[in-house]
Amino acid sequence: MASRARELLDRSRVLLDRSRVAAAQFLTAPPKHPGYAPPAGPAITELPPPVAPGGEGVLAEICASVALRDLNLLDQLLARLEELEAGEEDHHRLAELYQLDHLATRLRRNAENLRVLAGQDTADDAARATSVLDLMRAAMSSINHYARITIGRVVNLGVVGFAAEDLGRVLAELFDNAANQSSPSSPVHVSAHLTEQGSVLVRIEDEGIGIPADRVGDLNARLAAGGDLDDASARHMGLAVVAR
Repeated sequence: MASRARELLDRSRVLLDRSRVAAAQFLTAPPKHPGYAPPAGPAITELPPPVAPGGEGVLAEICASVALRDLNLLDQLLARLEELEAGEEDHHRLAELYQLDHLATRLRRNAENLRVLAGQDTADDAARATSVLDLMRAAMSSINHYARITIGRVVNLGVVGFAAEDLGRVLAELFDNAANQSSPSSPVHVSAHLTEQGSVLVRIEDEGIGIPADRVGDLNARLAAGGDLDDASARHMGLAVVAR
């Protein structure tokens, strides 16, 4: 069974590599302007042939399809890993299985993000409400440096099903950014409080150097634009996902 789990993980990695190639072309496809000609440069043999004008919709469908195949494989992988974890008594092997489980969860987040960028709604309208605390824990499990996230006081409220997945995706990107842009030895503190207006304020505190004021304005403008895809989106996919 362990060999089967590793085989599924290898297959999911192959599909993820393909989805990254498709996403890179999807995000960097040239705009459809009359007389446009791409800049000259060295040929990149790893990428598929450029998509013809008007083919962006087809490429988006391809990205969404590849991501869905990823998710199906990862669901099988995670189910196998749960079976292995339940029957494993050796603490060292169990720790290794947990690492594989965490890697598969991170792969799942990437595949879901690709579907969001391709214009596919991944939320389940019939899903049950999820507590804010559980959303935070799920967001932690999908990032690399999850061990540095510490959860403080969190208001005891739930998030309706159709919004839970989107909010969890936003929290994952924020947690990931906070951990990646601060010292590797420093913690990231998160909490959620009820305000006097009845809303919930999520606070994420890290020890990074911060963002210049003009840059904050630019980032907020990109978020308000609703996730328009351009060259910057290829470098900052998380921001495009959150905007979508």
